[in-house]
Amino acid sequence: MQRPKIIMHNTISIDSSIKNFECDIGLHYQVAGRYQADAHLIGSMTAKTGLEMYSGNIPPEKKSDFLKKDYEKGDKKPFWIIVDSKGILKGIMHMYRRFEYCKDVIVLLSKNSPADYIEYLKERNYEYIISGESNIDFPIALEELYSRYHIRKILTDTGSILNSILLEKKLINEISLIVAPYITGEKSEYLFRSLRNNKSISLELNRVEVLEKNYVLIRYNVLY
Repeated sequence: MQRPKIIMHNTISIDSSIKNFECDIGLHYQVAGRYQADAHLIGSMTAKTGLEMYSGNIPPEKKSDFLKKDYEKGDKKPFWIIVDSKGILKGIMHMYRRFEYCKDVIVLLSKNSPADYIEYLKERNYEYIISGESNIDFPIALEELYSRYHIRKILTDTGSILNSILLEKKLINEISLIVAPYITGEKSEYLFRSLRNNKSISLELNRVEVLEKNYVLIRYNVLY
């Protein structure tokens, strides 16, 4: 079975931290837009934290939040694929459906996901894929995304845990890092801190580009 290409995209400090420095969000998404991904993949905790940081109070749902987003066949906006097997985003998922640069939301679940959360998604006409028992079976979920939604390229926009899982399962094809001109020191929260791998992962340099404001873009192909 075929799967989409996955590009892991993060902005980090010089010492590989993903937090505790002033990240240029505009530049981050400007570069992300270059990849013209069919979907963005994000973990539930990253999604929840993002809403808490940038959205303030979450407004209540409207009737329109129970409907699929209306988009045309040639719509170039990406789907937002959210990994949420535990139902962490129950009650606030509508914030992502409302996002103007999101075609619509697809949720990845496992067979052990809460029944009331699945019902919540059904009532609101969210697309979802169930794979795996306790944990999501990412290879199967990716095959489904490829065949059912014709997704050929995915950009991850998430934290250490999900990125590490995908690397461990040899599912990431390219790594895109924007290096910010900051050192965080002991405050660092390292990008690969969750990676459990007995062998180092080899990379092949694809491109280095100096960006504005002393930021640098480094792209690697992942060699498994």
